[in-house]
Amino acid sequence: MSENPFHSIQDFWADESFVDWVLGNNPVAAAHWEQWMLAHPQQVPALQEAKRLLLAVRVQEISIPEQEIRAKVDHILRQLPETHQRRIWGGWRMAAAVAGIILLGTTAWMLVNRQKATSLQSGHLDEVLATTKNVTAHPMPVTMKDGSTITLEPGANIRYTANFGAYARTVYLEGKANFDVRPLSSAPFVVNAGGIETRVLGTTFSVEASNTAKRVLIIVQHGKVAVKKNQDRELILSANQEASYEAAKGNLIKKLVSSPLTQVAVRHQEDFIFTDTPVTTIFEKLKKVYAIDLIYDPTILKSCTITANLNQEAFYDKLDLICKALGLSYQESNGQLVISGNGCGNN
Repeated sequence: MSENPFHSIQDFWADESFVDWVLGNNPVAAAHWEQWMLAHPQQVPALQEAKRLLLAVRVQEISIPEQEIRAKVDHILRQLPETHQRRIWGGWRMAAAVAGIILLGTTAWMLVNRQKATSLQSGHLDEVLATTKNVTAHPMPVTMKDGSTITLEPGANIRYTANFGAYARTVYLEGKANFDVRPLSSAPFVVNAGGIETRVLGTTFSVEASNTAKRVLIIVQHGKVAVKKNQDRELILSANQEASYEAAKGNLIKKLVSSPLTQVAVRHQEDFIFTDTPVTTIFEKLKKVYAIDLIYDPTILKSCTITANLNQEAFYDKLDLICKALGLSYQESNGQLVISGNGCGNN
């Protein structure tokens, strides 16, 4: 059993212990591959795909005479480099598995695609889903075929179609993951978690769904997403907003995140050092940098000015200091902040 990371499906197919593990016939192999995944998290997606294809051969239950399998294997091996021939002939079971997988390109391929065509006509995609799970103790990035990156937190897993990105980009999540989505207008990116659907064209956000799907939390770091429960009306979330769903309450609640992130590049970020600066100017700067709506009456605040250095403070610390200095207050409402007060006298 090699300890070196494998990089392709063929590498896994050529390892007899891998086949023993997938087919469930060898507890020693099972223990080995569980440890292997912990040691090589970056190769887990390739392993999962190789496992899925091998299991697909068994699911189809295609009856092939041994003589025909041998003939197919001989044909395949004649087309492979000599090094692959030596590795595959390491065990007859592996050669048979390779032949079975290749035969998916003939008899089984026709069966699967006929089923897919029928399901697409009826408006459903009946397709085997690949699964990627983070079995490590650290966040695990997964690069999808469309270039998007999904970072799985420990214990989280995603399911998706093998041809992800071809005509749809849908993943099913259990646990917590961060998504950095590549913009692709022809195929919106959709995350299903705990009965909540999050739809986006290109952004950075995170989704967390409990194993029992009793609570789902969506947080948008950058960009914009649309969230909905079944056929309910969509809830639009912008940067620095979140939506939570609790099965007991049955509704989505939208609010601002507890620690808003800046929405401009660091090299373009403006200083928060003010000298007798109108507070309305400061509020507009906060809106620009954090992409958070601040609702206030400029006529009431037109005489209010601030002198302060707020470069090191977080968003809410900045706002708290400003409001305390001017006798103002604020309240969150539907993902916005409403600022109120009596102004500064000389109006």
